[in-house]
Amino acid sequence: MRDIKAATAFDRRVVAKVLTFPVGREFSVRELLIAVSAEAVLMIFTKYPEPGRVKTRLAKTLGDDIAVQLYRLMAEDILRRLKGCQHYKTVIFFDPPHRASDIKDWLGNDLCYIKQSGQNLGERLSNAFRVVFRSGAGHAVVIGTDCLGITQDTISKTLQYLAEKDVVIGPAEDGGYYLLGLSQYIPELFISIDWSTDKVFHQTVAKVKRLGLSFAILKPLKDLDDSSDLPPALYYLLKQRGQGEKPLRGISAPD
Repeated sequence: MRDIKAATAFDRRVVAKVLTFPVGREFSVRELLIAVSAEAVLMIFTKYPEPGRVKTRLAKTLGDDIAVQLYRLMAEDILRRLKGCQHYKTVIFFDPPHRASDIKDWLGNDLCYIKQSGQNLGERLSNAFRVVFRSGAGHAVVIGTDCLGITQDTISKTLQYLAEKDVVIGPAEDGGYYLLGLSQYIPELFISIDWSTDKVFHQTVAKVKRLGLSFAILKPLKDLDDSSDLPPALYYLLKQRGQGEKPLRGISAPD
């Protein structure tokens, strides 16, 4: 692992203040860097599920309560499928910061938690990659909780690519990306990108090419952004957990 002195003042400040571990106590900087250090790190960007902050597009048709339930289900499902793998360390990058204890109560004490840091998505992603690479990670992958198609095979394939490539991108059908994997910290990838638009994927690939980086592209997957995207299994789970046999407003039952 890189010597702790290699960490910048920024990294020391971020890691020392924001990383929380299962036993619920503050770790020293050296302990934190050792704990996070791994050949591969999977970062999952997560928000605490509260009305008006998650799934706002879905909330327009489903209502805030159902949108929050849906977000909870998606986050819990992706964690259930991806955490605990021996090939990478799972770290939750969460927001908002003041919900730290609520996030742990929700997702469990068997994970590492780091507060997101930055004014926009680009800064938050850049800071997350910076922290894990400064901690000694050899490869790092970031995902959100919007894409139900991500599996352990997706992460494994990404890590296989990163053994030879600088960048791996999983394009979302809406023009963004559902996954980004890096073999080193590349801050340029997060600058001058039109975040939350259909330009994100193409702008990122163009920048990768301009920097002369090697890259691989995964198969496109769909983010869950509106009620018509709900798969049958999730529809019935929502129905059971939300309102028994009553129909959920804004959701049409699958055929």
